[in-house]
Amino acid sequence: MSASHAFACEYPVSVFHNCPHCGKVYSTLRHLEAHERSSCTVARQDLSSLLQQTKAFWESKKRKIIELSEQSDLVSPQLGEGGGTTGLHCTSSGPGPSKQGGEGEIEMPRRKRQRIAPPSEPIDVPRSELEAPVAVRKAKREKRVPARYTHDPLPGPPPQVLPILSIANDQPIDFQRLETQIALLSAPTTIPSRRGSMEPLIIHESKPSPFGIIRRYALSPGVELKHNPDQAATYHNKQGGNDVKASYGPFTSQTAFLLAEWYWTSTKKSFHDFQKLISLLNAPEFSLADATDVNWRSAFKVLGANKSDLGNEDASWITDDGWLTATVSIDIPFHKKMKQPGTKTFVVGDFRYRSIVSIIKEKLSSRNASREFHYYPYEATWKRTPDSPEVQLYGELYMSREFREVHEQVQRLPPTYHNEKMERVVVALMIWSDGTQLTSFGGASLWPCYLFFGNESKCQRGKPSQQLGHQIAYFMKLPDHLNDYLKEVNGGKLPSDSLFTYCRRELFHKQWSILLSQDLVDAMKHGIIITCPDNIERCFFPRIFTYSADYPEKGVFYCFTIAGLRTNGLTPCHRCLVQKDQLFRLGAPSDTERVHQQRSLEDQQEKVAAAQVNIVKGYAVDSKDVIEKKLVPTSLVPLNTAFDGALSGLDFNILSALAVDILHEFENRGMEAAVPAFDATPSCLFHRYEQHIIGSRTRFSCSIPSFESLLPGDHNARLMSLLFVCAQWHALAKLKLHNDYTLRLLDYTTTQLGALMRRFDRDTCTPTPTKELAKEADARAKKEGAKGQKGSASQQPKSLGMYTIKFHFLGDYTSIIRRLGTTDSYSTQTGELYDREPKSWYPRTDRKDYEAQLSRIERRKARLARIRSAMDESQRSTPTLKAGDPPATGVPLVKPTLQDTPLDAHYIIGQNQNQSISLDFFTNRFEAGPIDEYLVDFIPSLKKHLALRFFERVVGRQPPRATEDLWPHIVLQNNSIYSHKLLRINYTTYDVRRDQDVLHVDTPQCNVMLLNSRYNEKTWLSEHPYLYGRLLGVFHANVRYNGSLLNRVQQLEYLRIDFAWIHWYQFNGSDGEFSLDRVTPSPLRCGSALDFIDPSDIIRSVHLIPRFSAGKVNQPVVESQLVRNRDTWESYFINKFADRDLFMRYQYGMSIGHLYMHTAKFPPPHVPTIPSGFDHCEILQAAPLEAPPATPGNMGPAEMAAGQEPNSKDDDMVDTAAAFGDHCDEGGEMDDEKGEDVVDQDDLDDDEFLAYNDMYGEPGDEGDLLV
Repeated sequence: MSASHAFACEYPVSVFHNCPHCGKVYSTLRHLEAHERSSCTVARQDLSSLLQQTKAFWESKKRKIIELSEQSDLVSPQLGEGGGTTGLHCTSSGPGPSKQGGEGEIEMPRRKRQRIAPPSEPIDVPRSELEAPVAVRKAKREKRVPARYTHDPLPGPPPQVLPILSIANDQPIDFQRLETQIALLSAPTTIPSRRGSMEPLIIHESKPSPFGIIRRYALSPGVELKHNPDQAATYHNKQGGNDVKASYGPFTSQTAFLLAEWYWTSTKKSFHDFQKLISLLNAPEFSLADATDVNWRSAFKVLGANKSDLGNEDASWITDDGWLTATVSIDIPFHKKMKQPGTKTFVVGDFRYRSIVSIIKEKLSSRNASREFHYYPYEATWKRTPDSPEVQLYGELYMSREFREVHEQVQRLPPTYHNEKMERVVVALMIWSDGTQLTSFGGASLWPCYLFFGNESKCQRGKPSQQLGHQIAYFMKLPDHLNDYLKEVNGGKLPSDSLFTYCRRELFHKQWSILLSQDLVDAMKHGIIITCPDNIERCFFPRIFTYSADYPEKGVFYCFTIAGLRTNGLTPCHRCLVQKDQLFRLGAPSDTERVHQQRSLEDQQEKVAAAQVNIVKGYAVDSKDVIEKKLVPTSLVPLNTAFDGALSGLDFNILSALAVDILHEFENRGMEAAVPAFDATPSCLFHRYEQHIIGSRTRFSCSIPSFESLLPGDHNARLMSLLFVCAQWHALAKLKLHNDYTLRLLDYTTTQLGALMRRFDRDTCTPTPTKELAKEADARAKKEGAKGQKGSASQQPKSLGMYTIKFHFLGDYTSIIRRLGTTDSYSTQTGELYDREPKSWYPRTDRKDYEAQLSRIERRKARLARIRSAMDESQRSTPTLKAGDPPATGVPLVKPTLQDTPLDAHYIIGQNQNQSISLDFFTNRFEAGPIDEYLVDFIPSLKKHLALRFFERVVGRQPPRATEDLWPHIVLQNNSIYSHKLLRINYTTYDVRRDQDVLHVDTPQCNVMLLNSRYNEKTWLSEHPYLYGRLLGVFHANVRYNGSLLNRVQQLEYLRIDFAWIHWYQFNGSDGEFSLDRVTPSPLRCGSALDFIDPSDIIRSVHLIPRFSAGKVNQPVVESQLVRNRDTWESYFINKFADRDLFMRYQYGMSIGHLYMHTAKFPPPHVPTIPSGFDHCEILQAAPLEAPPATPGNMGPAEMAAGQEPNSKDDDMVDTAAAFGDHCDEGGEMDDEKGEDVVDQDDLDDDEFLAYNDMYGEPGDEGDLLV
């Protein structure tokens, strides 16, 4: 389907064309073109301005050409002091093999990539600059970005669709007045004879960005895009705030507020916190009297209290509704055979929650809180080149297909008397909930529920420091005294486990029925009118888009309208009716249920309604003949959910909001649990592959070299292919920006993953007898003994056990990404990150009724942050810290990051000259002792490189003569070079963001990749696009040319030139489609092994892992005093799965941010296809082993296909003894905390935690060893 057809299907509305200059709208393109040619005055003004700029450009260029033509070319160099030759032989440099010349012959260096200087800017050149010496004037070119940076452009704001307007009169917002203007429409009426807005939506299209991205907004007529958070300038940073008087809330002075802020900022006070306190005490504004006169206990109580709990005077500064409390009771059905049959009401306790409508009002009425809020969704497309087809982009929720469809539906709603002619905005609600342990030891746990807004960027939502997540509830669990109550009602006997499971589900949905209050339902139906910070009244319609939870919790929650699903049932999928014994058919042609056998809500309604009628008649909730017989085949439970009555009239399907969860479905206990665990050092470089099979686990990205050659023959080949495909699937599924090419590649990889997993199970696992580990057998025996069963510690046979519902879910990722955006937007990792906050607050409570205390702490921190925001906005003076002191604000100290460095700099090297190395060091190395092979021809090679770099800097082009004639005249200041250990490389990522790699000499983080100048359309099959090298040193030198330049002008000043010294790798390729590329260190005796390069030529770092099966180099280690000696392996794997950006460097033509790929030198995007006759391995054969009794945990598809039936008991049922524990224990998975973490996650900032979790997973959460 063409891009235009796809666009027409995406937007079934009339398309109008608006003039980009004056904004007028025309129905046809030819009318718009005629208007632009003849009658658009704004276009003529723009053209006139463009002509003036062009004229200035050519006049400036002409002056420079005339000046250069009057000057002569280079004259013969003059030997000066220090300019003589060193008498050393010169050799060629470069990664490839070189031809040896005759004796005394000097070889040419490796040819560098050609660099074209950028054209002159269209500006007037001062006369003083034209009369200055050429050498001095040309040196100023360093301030501009050279042409070699064009392959790595800076990300910038998207082109504007419409002019960005500031707020009315540029006046500050009065929040007290704004609060009174917010009106909730409880029962609005529609306007008679108005069924809906039939006016077509107008498409507003932006110009292509430098990366080829185009945005299209579908807006109602008359609506302008006044607020675009992605633009560099919006009304938020144009408004002033000097006249706003800062309020300190319950505190009477600035001193009291700053002390309270310091106290509540962090729970684990560090030395940095101590420094902040000292800075605060030394500030001129600090007053000891103001600090001691405060009743701190009373002030903190007011800070966390609700407005209704305080007097009007004390609560005047509070703008939110705070936390609410509701008493929750559940209805317990006792069947007719019990002592007291009938339905009994049991009071569970007090439920702590927040009003969702109150949070929406608080969010949208605040200027700072709504700064990043996108009012309107848009469609993003990408064109690789002007002639390439236009493809869809998938990333943020507000650019997803689902959001655009809901936005269009809201625009079609019939207007009411209250919201007629108002802008309508969709508020995307995203919900997270997951239980967590509050302590490493003990039973204290919390089940928080978080609310996020999909109108904000996922990049900001994932950082707890941004405070974009809102805690809306602390879910309760069944209390301990329920056990006594059931015994009392049932004559001293406990009922079955099924009744406890029913009560647990009932309690969960009772709490959700409170959250889905009537005011929220009315807001969803009719909208809520809020005056925004730009003083425009808009009507907002909340909609639930996603609900992210772990699978056991989804087993409780997978219910819509009248039905739910039981965990690990016969049809365990909430999207389709796939049978449990068919879960292994991932990606196979027979895997059709996910498309053709979707769940029917009407059918579920009938079955659950009939079951509930029978329960009221006195049948047990687990009656096999009356209840289970009808519900078990489709894995339903006899329970209506909170969404049944509340949202039944909104055409809302909660099942569609339950998105995939890559953290729990693949990473934690998904695919990685099927592979033996192994250890990895922080650098992921293993020293002995025999030692890998130990306790901790790491990622698939590092596992391929570890497992190579551990299995014999074909088994090894199957395992290597499977690990490669698993790593590729994981990399694709976690991309933060997808397009149609990458999604097609994900589909292809999913098919290969299913086939390779089944082939590995059939041909390797099934013929190989495997048993439990000894510790697994002991753990199983203890677990069976705790249940009163006779446990056996003998090691039982064990199969692969991969074919669970999580394996089936892997086939849904492509469709979910197309509908909701990329997986990082709704991953449960976001909720896991925000769990750190209540965990850190728990020590401040008294451990009794801590949910209420945590809710008050949450309000204290939120209100302190709001006061701080108001203070910053009013530009009120705060204590000024001395140089080197940490800031006395609520912002936690972090280490210097990419934000602290200039983004336009491609690389960063230290400016100091502390580590100097004299050139005499290199000449004296050969007078005595063995020859240092690293330093042979060091000085000639260095000066050749500096000669080329010097003339490029000074003259603007390469020298006309060979470097053999020029390098002897290169003079270094103090005859020294200066060494540095760190080299920081800034680069633009595949998803058009800016990132940084830190290269450290003499550490494993010292390998780099560069573009191969010999790679083009004629050498695609013979060359590799990249060069690889090991960073031996980072230096800078102050360089001068001892001779005459243009017009016999001498360069008298020294120029600083940065350079890197590298050892090239030779590229060896791979063994096939599903194997990693390999490189080998070039032998030092080869003249091209060592080289000097410009640091700006480095693209980024690259992750190399030794090929352990090939062993180390069978040669003595080369001794060198300049290079740290280390063991060298025969070859290394290029681990392209180390991170997402590195992975996309090898998906040629599919990466948006890597502009160097979108030239004629690189091939167009290519997605492999499944060949005809491909073996999907759909037929599995049972293993000839004596297997233990079939259970859902150890049962594979072979056993199921053989006719064995798993235990049909609802896995959501819990033992009576466990019914009152943490809800995660009941579901089967939880955040295990088996002791103190090796790294304290609470002490990590957002970026550190994400990097730590991405590399090592969740500490203490180990996968099961199944081999």
